[in-house]
Amino acid sequence: MGDRWVRVRDGARSGTLRASDPEVGSVCERWEDFLDYLALGLSQDLGRDVRVWRGRKGDSADRLAALASELTDSGTLSGSLRIPDAVAPLLISADLRARQVTTNVTLDAPRAGRPLARINWLLRQLGDASPNLRTEVGFVGGRETSAVLLVEALENPRQLLSALDPKHEPRTLSVALVRPMGLKRGKGQGSFVGDTRKQVVGLLSRCRTSVEGMATEGAETSGGASRNAAAASTGTATVLGDRTRLRGGSRTERSIAERV
Repeated sequence: MGDRWVRVRDGARSGTLRASDPEVGSVCERWEDFLDYLALGLSQDLGRDVRVWRGRKGDSADRLAALASELTDSGTLSGSLRIPDAVAPLLISADLRARQVTTNVTLDAPRAGRPLARINWLLRQLGDASPNLRTEVGFVGGRETSAVLLVEALENPRQLLSALDPKHEPRTLSVALVRPMGLKRGKGQGSFVGDTRKQVVGLLSRCRTSVEGMATEGAETSGGASRNAAAASTGTATVLGDRTRLRGGSRTERSIAERV
């Protein structure tokens, strides 16, 4: 992540960073390169065209300005990867203050049915995903969330209902893998680059399960949930893809890796 990474990492933790600091801009550029590095590596691993998903964030200057603001305001760097046949982008967030990295994917809930039925539908989409993943439900019309480990949610889905009002409609279900941030330099074990890449592959492997359709006959869905179910009916959609064949880096990947 460059020779200014340690200074920015420690400055984020102490709250002394400013968006105008030259090292902030440098690290933000390296972060953009790092996302490209991850996308190219996964493209080769999966044999699919994985791309960095930047939404509508404008040109490079606008994206770097937004990253600098995020880094100095919240101490985080974030980005998304779009994987073919996945129901949603894979999100990556490096929290330099807490020194932890979170990788997650978010599914939209059905728009019909009782809250518990919707949560059960969401949990079914995870199939045989790792039970140690964190599951978090967001609700319509508020910032409240409920979160438990997947193994706990599967045993008792009611734990994911709203604590304020069990009738509150669930809006999303996020599945996350949280790990301590690598602090060493370079790209090997214990480094930020190496450990974060390993974590991205780890979430991918834990969620490589086919999306299943809504079990309740005649249930109406809309938005993301209907797209998920429609894709499932053709047997093409997966939560985060379906293969993790790890191989050596390509020439393009190595070229980008030299800038990370």
